[in-house]
Amino acid sequence: FVFSYLPSVLASEEDDSTKAIGILDSTQVYYNSLSEKLASFKTEKKQPRYIVINLYSENKSIEKIKSESNEKVLAKKIEGYLFISEDAKTSNPLVEFRSLSVGNFHDLGRIETAFNEIRREYEFRKANVDPELVKLVKSNIDIKPLKVEEKGKESKVDFMSKFMTSYVFIILLMITIVGSGGMLIRSLVEEKSNRLIEILISSCTPDDMMMGKVLGLSLLSLFQVAIWVI
Repeated sequence: FVFSYLPSVLASEEDDSTKAIGILDSTQVYYNSLSEKLASFKTEKKQPRYIVINLYSENKSIEKIKSESNEKVLAKKIEGYLFISEDAKTSNPLVEFRSLSVGNFHDLGRIETAFNEIRREYEFRKANVDPELVKLVKSNIDIKPLKVEEKGKESKVDFMSKFMTSYVFIILLMITIVGSGGMLIRSLVEEKSNRLIEILISSCTPDDMMMGKVLGLSLLSLFQVAIWVI
């Protein structure tokens, strides 16, 4: 339980502070729309999640700007920067996010989603396709599950609650099985160390004694599960 749940909790946690993100757009196509999109993201405290900085300069070469931007990242003046260039062979944009940490999946996911949305809208406008029509075609219709009960009654199905109930029940069952096994081994060790097991074996067979212990602990475990269910 710990090894399966703890990593997911740690991965879902996120720094709620405002971060400075640079954009170096050598194509000069995406900066305005992308900066507006990133500036729209808010933290849980309703503060801007990103402060967008334009790193492009007409008076400097791209390599010079990249070098200066890398120094800003190393000096922790900015969290990282997005470098947008154009592939000479395919004319498709090449996008890199350069930062000290490559494991920030939250920031990378937001930036990637925002850039792809802006790029699609740009390509649609260039092809004289209405972006709103494309959004309408791409939008999905959610199917709501309803459970038909006896006498024609209908009820909504909450998948998450059913899943969590089953998950918790399985965890409790595992804890019960592990605990019962520990109790069985502990009682056998204590009886052997106190020589009590020799007295018990003299009045019954080893199979009968083991069967009694297993049945007793099993009934106790089932009783515990029944109490949890009730």
